[in-house]
Amino acid sequence: MKEFSICIFDNKKTFDLKNLPKSCEVIYSNRSDNKDFISLDKEYIDETDFRNECLKRASGKYILWLNEETKFEEDLLEEYKEIIKELDVDIVYPNEILIENENEKIKKHRDWFEIEGEMLSSLNFENDLPKWGVLTKKESFKEFEKKYKDDSFYGYIYKNLENLSLKLSSESYIERKVEDK
Repeated sequence: MKEFSICIFDNKKTFDLKNLPKSCEVIYSNRSDNKDFISLDKEYIDETDFRNECLKRASGKYILWLNEETKFEEDLLEEYKEIIKELDVDIVYPNEILIENENEKIKKHRDWFEIEGEMLSSLNFENDLPKWGVLTKKESFKEFEKKYKDDSFYGYIYKNLENLSLKLSSESYIERKVEDK
């Protein structure tokens, strides 16, 4: 069993699958010729069904969630590992570099560690936590598929925030392409 599973949601079939760490299990939403990947072989799958299917199939203790618009730094998993060793958290998340029309904007997220309850009063919950580039402890999300089948990722976190611990990896960044408006 590998420590990390990388789950890639790629309905556009544009994710670069070449440079993924060999030490990780990879679950891919589409068809892949790479025999080392678990291919869901779905032409189209919605995000909730994708996350549920990955939670069923992933063998890693931790899951890194990516989509076709996300690129991560080579040392991202190492930085996440350090946080996991130091703190027993359920979710580790990065800051973001948002790319729109070749312009970059840095989005620094707040660290919610040990003040997760305050997040409930946030007026814009989905802006406080990135959707992709997030590492989750698989065990903490085992109920997602059973109880919250139709919930979004954020909906699950919101409803279970009192039982989850979150930690910002302040040195980590992901790049995320933002759709043109």
